[in-house]
Amino acid sequence: MIHPDVVFEHVDINQARRFVDLSMLAQPNPHVLYVLHDKGKVLKAWDSRKGTVSVGSTLAPSVELAEELKRRHWVEEVQLIDRESYYEYLRRALDLKKARELNGYDFKDRAKDLKAAQGGGFLIHPPREKYDYYHYTDRTRGFVSQKLSPDCVFLLGAYTSEEWWVSVMTVFSGGQVVYLSTFEYFPAEKLASPASSQAHEGLMKAASSAFKKPARGMFLPREAFEDFAKNQWRGLGQTPLLSVENA
Repeated sequence: MIHPDVVFEHVDINQARRFVDLSMLAQPNPHVLYVLHDKGKVLKAWDSRKGTVSVGSTLAPSVELAEELKRRHWVEEVQLIDRESYYEYLRRALDLKKARELNGYDFKDRAKDLKAAQGGGFLIHPPREKYDYYHYTDRTRGFVSQKLSPDCVFLLGAYTSEEWWVSVMTVFSGGQVVYLSTFEYFPAEKLASPASSQAHEGLMKAASSAFKKPARGMFLPREAFEDFAKNQWRGLGQTPLLSVENA
C-alpha cells in the first residue's frame, strides 16, 4: 500500500510526538494467561497482572480449553505454549538466512505467521488482530479499500480551539501512498480557526486543488481522538467523512 518512493515532508515534531504517544497507548495490551507445558504436562502458568496461578497439572490444548480458562481466570487472552513447539518457533523465527533474504517488515510478518502456524503447540485465543508499527494493519487496509478511492487525498486532523494537535495528509495514487505530510503543507492562513467547519472545508478544497484528486477528510476534537486511541482505535473508521470532488 506504500509506494517504495513515497515522499514524507513538512513534519511537525510536536504533532509527531503526540501521534507516537497515542499510538503506543493504542497498541495491544491484553490481560493474558500464559500456560507453558511439555506435551500436556503443565510446567508453569502465570497471569500477566497477578503472577503465578494454578491451572492443574495436565491439559489437552484446545480452543475450548482456552475459552474455559479465559472465563475462569477473568482474562482477555489465553496462550497455551508447548515447550518443544516454542523452541521450534524460535529456531525458525530467528533464521539468519531468512533475515538476510527479507526486509524488516517481511521478516517480522514471517515471524508472526510462524507463531500462528504452530497450531495447538502455540495456541493463542482469541487470535490477535494484526498490528504493526502503531496501527492495526487489516483494519487500516479495510478502511482504505471501503472508504477511499485508489486516487484521492485523505486528511485526518485532531484539533483544539487554538491549534491542530495532530494532523496528516495522505495522497493515494493507484491505491498506493505516494505522499505524506502534516497540515504544515498548507499556508498559515489555511490553518487558522482549527475547530471551524469552514476551515476544514477550506483545507479539503486546497488539497484537492493541489493534487488534482478528490479529497476525503476526518476532523475530530482532540478529546475524541484520544478516546479512540484509548480504545485501540475501535470505531474511528466509522467517523463520517467530509468529501470534496476535484476542486
